[in-house]
Amino acid sequence: SITAKGDLLVGTGNATYDNLAVGTNGYTLVADSSTSTGLKWAAASSGAVKQIVYAQLSTTATTTSTSAVDLGLSASITPSSASNDILIQVMLPISLNGSNCGGYISLYDGSNNNLINPTSPGTRVAGFYRSESDRNMQTGLDTAVLLFKHSPATTSSFTYKIRWYVVGAGATYAVNRFANSDTDDPAFMRSVATMTLMEI
Repeated sequence: SITAKGDLLVGTGNATYDNLAVGTNGYTLVADSSTSTGLKWAAASSGAVKQIVYAQLSTTATTTSTSAVDLGLSASITPSSASNDILIQVMLPISLNGSNCGGYISLYDGSNNNLINPTSPGTRVAGFYRSESDRNMQTGLDTAVLLFKHSPATTSSFTYKIRWYVVGAGATYAVNRFANSDTDDPAFMRSVATMTLMEI
């Protein structure tokens, strides 16, 4: 019979059954003919994706800051096990204004701690650049891509966010819009920045 929260009633033979006690948090139920119930709780297979969290930024974001500032793109995930990793993927459509300019995006937690190099708030993770020769590219379209694996070592909610900054005097850049008034490519205007978190 059931004796505790999460217990399962499972068959053990012809018209017989038994109680299977609840397993460890994050464990999955697998078949095992060596047990009396034919089932057991076990840790999830290594490399399996346990959960996915997706977030997007569809509003315009611009900056001329030469130090890291919040982009406005963030996502939170609650790991099922403190030993699991989080794979973070970020895609940012970028528009640059000016020549010989560019910028970088960096990965931070919800408390503004740099997750790549905590001693360097402007650590470069993914960059984009426009050279003097790009005179025919008035908007300097580019895409910044970040892919990073992090170990938060917690089963509490953990927040990831993107901060960004400019390099090059007078440089400006933007997400989901052109950095100047050129509107020749409306498809770019409708693009969004995305962040995907995968617990593995």
